[in-house]
Formats: sequence, structure tokens, C-alpha cells
Amino acid sequence: MSIFIAIAAFITLLAVACLLYPLLRPAPPDGVSSQRLNTAIYRDQLEALERDLATGKIGPDEHEAARDELQLRLLDDTDDSAAPLAQQPAGFWTAKHTAWVIAMIMPAGAAAMYVWLGNPAAMSPPPVAPSAAQVIQMVDTLAERLKANPDNPQGWAMLARSYKVMGRLDEAEAAFVKAGSFVNKDPDLLVDYAELLAVRAGNSFEGKPLALVKQALALAPQHPTGLMVSGVAAFQINDFAGAAAQWEKLLALLQPGSPDAQQIQANIDEARAKMGQLPPVDPAAVGAVTPEKINEMVERLAQRLKSNPDDLEGWARLARAYRVQGRIADADMADARAKGGPDLSKQLKP
Repeated sequence: MSIFIAIAAFITLLAVACLLYPLLRPAPPDGVSSQRLNTAIYRDQLEALERDLATGKIGPDEHEAARDELQLRLLDDTDDSAAPLAQQPAGFWTAKHTAWVIAMIMPAGAAAMYVWLGNPAAMSPPPVAPSAAQVIQMVDTLAERLKANPDNPQGWAMLARSYKVMGRLDEAEAAFVKAGSFVNKDPDLLVDYAELLAVRAGNSFEGKPLALVKQALALAPQHPTGLMVSGVAAFQINDFAGAAAQWEKLLALLQPGSPDAQQIQANIDEARAKMGQLPPVDPAAVGAVTPEKINEMVERLAQRLKSNPDDLEGWARLARAYRVQGRIADADMADARAKGGPDLSKQLKP
């Protein structure tokens, strides 16, 4: 973008300079005046008299009389009151004023014309997502660098998340272990690690995954994914009060009336119904929060995005859910849509 602006500015300034040069260059000497013209004529006549005197065509007396007459006529014709023939009276709208107007209007007009007829958004094109081969190459390069320099917990954490996205769960867990205590400082990493362990345990958050989620919420009490996962974990062990409490915190962070808020509200209602605070919910409609139930929730989100493909936040949420389920290809498609890529909703599995 900066290169384009620099080139456009240079071309505009060059065009302005070409227009201003004729207007601002020094004016040529004054044009021929009547004084100069008469003086030249009388000078030629005096020279002719001198030649006639030298050749004897006229005598000294005739020469003197003729010279006096020419000098008197010259004095009359070269009077200072005579105005130059080529000089014109100066007005307000001078060449300098014209130059100033051009210098101000032309750059502004060029910019306005580009905004009107051009495409300013093209100066900042959307980033192009790397291909799968490029991603694999970058991850492999990072892994080789970490083998040569293993004392890099931040690099191991980055590698762990990359392996998790790629579905290489065993390698992802090993990388998380090598990241060590660095993971404990970042709630995002803690939740990612918990999701990884839960997937490997059959989508169960009991044990260490739940402990990691609680640790993440201790660092960031309003972490959206942490609240969602914490509610699911509580529901799985029949702690319906705990599930409702966590989802209510999450609901307060969502836009009222949004599809996500409606889904979380339905989860809260289901948890309260399990506690006896609301009329029982039809089991055929909701069921228990099991791996199958989680799959249904993910598929409902996918169907909703087919009707509203411009919900980029929804696509990002769907991509995360697919990764938790190990559906890496679907996660990649949802990720591409979340980054403003083409609508891939028709390619999602029903």
C-alpha cells in the first residue's frame, strides 16, 4: 500500500511540476518599445549622414543641418511618456495565482477521482491463507528448530497447538509436556491442552482436563471457551448447578439475542430442568450432554451458519469445535471462512 501511494504521489507531483514550470519561470525581457524602435531608426540615419559626408555627397554645412534635425526629431520621438508596445497592464489573475490554484486543486482532485472511480480497498487485500503443504512445511521447520534448541517453551507450546490443529494428537500432547510450566501462564494454552486431553479420553473432561480448565479460569475468569467447557464438564458428571452457573457467566458475555446466546440459554434451561427448577425438558429434544449430544450441538451450529454464512465469529467457533472432535478437514474449511475466505458452508458434512 505504501509503495502504491508513493508512486501515485510522485506521478501527481511530476504532472503538477510540468504545468507550473511555464507559469513560474522568469519572464523574458520586455518586448520592442517605440523608444527603442525610433532610436534604432535614427541611429541608422545618422550613420548614413556620416557616410555621405565622408564620400563627399554632402558638405559640412548640409551635414550639420541634417544632423541637428535628426537629433531634434529623436528627442521628440523618444519621450519617456511613450508606453512600451508589448507591455500589457497587470491584473489580479496573474500567472503566479494560476500556479497556486493548480498546485492545490490537482492533487486533491486526483485523490478524489481515485476514491470515486478506483478501488481503495484493493490497497489492503485480505491476507491469503497458506496452503496445507505450506503449513506442514512451517510446522516441520519449527519442529526441527526445537530439536536443535529444545530450551524454548514458547516454541514447544506453538508446536503443540499446531499439531493439535493438524490432528497429530500424540505429538501435540508430547509438545505440551515439553512446554512445561509455560502453559500454566496462558489460559488459552491451558484450555487447548484440556481439549486435547478430553478428545483423547473420548470427549470426557473428567480428571486432568477439568483441572486445566479450572486453572485457566483462575487466570481469566471470563474466558469464553473455558466457561463453556467447564459447564460441559460439570454437566457430564451430573453437576447441573455448576453447569448452569458457568453457562450463565458465559451468557453475560454474549450479545443478547444472538444465536450463540440462544444456544447457551437453551443449555442453561436444560441444566435447570435437570435440577428441578423448570418443567422437565423433552428428552427426545435435548438428551444428555454426551459425546453424541455435543455432536448434535456442533451440527446445529453448522446448519445455522449455512443460513448465515457471514457470521465470521460463528465460523471460528465451529472450527474450534471440529478440532476438538478431530474433524480436521472440516475445521480447515471453517477456519478459511472465518478468515474471510469463500463460502464453504455447502462443503460441510450434514
